[in-house]
Amino acid sequence: MSSPIRATLLLTTIAVGVWALDDATERSDLRLTVEALPTYEIAESVSGAAGANNYDWKGLPNQVWQLGIEKLWLGERKDWGGAVYGLRCNAATQTAHPSGYAVEGATLLNTTNEELRWQRVGLGLVGGWQTGAAAIDGIRLFGELTVFAEGAAIYATLNNTADGDGSLGYGAEAGVRLAVLLAESDWYGGISVTALAGFAQVEFSVLSDTTTSTMDLGRSGVGVGVVIGRRF
Repeated sequence: MSSPIRATLLLTTIAVGVWALDDATERSDLRLTVEALPTYEIAESVSGAAGANNYDWKGLPNQVWQLGIEKLWLGERKDWGGAVYGLRCNAATQTAHPSGYAVEGATLLNTTNEELRWQRVGLGLVGGWQTGAAAIDGIRLFGELTVFAEGAAIYATLNNTADGDGSLGYGAEAGVRLAVLLAESDWYGGISVTALAGFAQVEFSVLSDTTTSTMDLGRSGVGVGVVIGRRF
């Protein structure tokens, strides 16, 4: 089973579990997010019998698509304004193929066709505030400001590893998101702007297990997205 399929199944399982924990007396939002976010910059540390070197990967993509599911609780209130809090889960995948590397003041070309393919699944907390809705011909307009923090599991494969298998790593991320949303009945949707910062790390054995390659991944910046949800 491919990694994107596994990530989708994990997202679905978490969403069903969160739904089962829901309190019928409380109002809540269940939503899907699709975002174009800054992707990881990669710094590779290689150490072995021949010594150690650090390589900054160059020529990588600037953004990555991320799919997410969020569950927000609103308490027992009936209106559209006030505090919200809940859980978020998301997944992303990308192949990083550098054009070259910066090492010790020099630039090297990627002559070995090295590439890193990674899949990331994040799970965390989200909370913030929704404004009251302004009604215009049955359409309600409201805003939302939320902050989030999450941990992540990173599964990655490096095409020049000793055994060709992948490695499991870890990461964390935090950020803030501003959304402008339109609602009709209990359905709503809109656009969002997200500012975030995060890191991840994955370690590999290369060159017949004689060398260790540690990938330090980091990202920060601003991305945009779409939010589609329903209020229950």
